[in-house]
Amino acid sequence: MSYIYKSVCIFALLFSGITFSAEPTNITFSILMSDQYKKFIITELVDKAIQESSLITVNPKRAFSKIYIMASQDINDDVNSDGWTFAVAHINNSSAVNLVEKMESEGVLQKDSLIRLVGGLIEEQGFLKYLNIAHSSSFKHQDIEKIINAFVSDFALRAQSYNGS
Repeated sequence: MSYIYKSVCIFALLFSGITFSAEPTNITFSILMSDQYKKFIITELVDKAIQESSLITVNPKRAFSKIYIMASQDINDDVNSDGWTFAVAHINNSSAVNLVEKMESEGVLQKDSLIRLVGGLIEEQGFLKYLNIAHSSSFKHQDIEKIINAFVSDFALRAQSYNGS
């Protein structure tokens, strides 16, 4: 009887949707656009998408990964000047931090020239890991939300590999 009970418990845990994953990856994000009202809308959508993800969390003090989202209205488009183009870039700086930790553990970091070199790497935003674009024929909330959700969910999956998780 206890064997069946254990089997049922294991089966329930495996197929119940409960996951026991690592801590979420710390990230930051920036929205780049000139229209402040629409920037506020996109920021709210990004915040919502991040909160719904169990893979990422906003923590600027401990983040090595950053997502940039740029939005621009297609004002000079002959066909549809109401269209919007969105670009997303994933930036990560964990490789520079890993280099510093390795150099420090090997005792190489004491030399002044290496400290200046590696210090510059740490201060940089990081390395471009991914770039993508999307387009919407208007700034309808539901269309923009789909784009933002796709950008954030893709970033959440990729960010773990950027940090070596």
